Amino acid sequence: VWSRPGLTLEEREIVTSSVLVALGREHEQHLHFRAARNLGISRAKLEEILMHVAHYAGWPAAVTAFGVLDEVWRAMDAEAEVAAQKP
Repeated sequence: VWSRPGLTLEEREIVTSSVLVALGREHEQHLHFRAARNLGISRAKLEEILMHVAHYAGWPAAVTAFGVLDEVWRAMDAEAEVAAQKP
């Protein structure tokens, strides 16, 4: 499904992340928010997506996802800092 024509990898990641938020799949959100960042999708864009999803899937799902997004970003920032300190 990820290699089909018609959508870019970034677009597929945005759609997948949105669906995972709507379904409340926190574990999978961790994986896909990390993948989104690795693809160059900004935190600001992901936050805007979460705001949009909140209006359709409900604020509780979005609030949880904002927490997951924050966890992922902090972890990835810490990992990058450690990697930068290695010779």
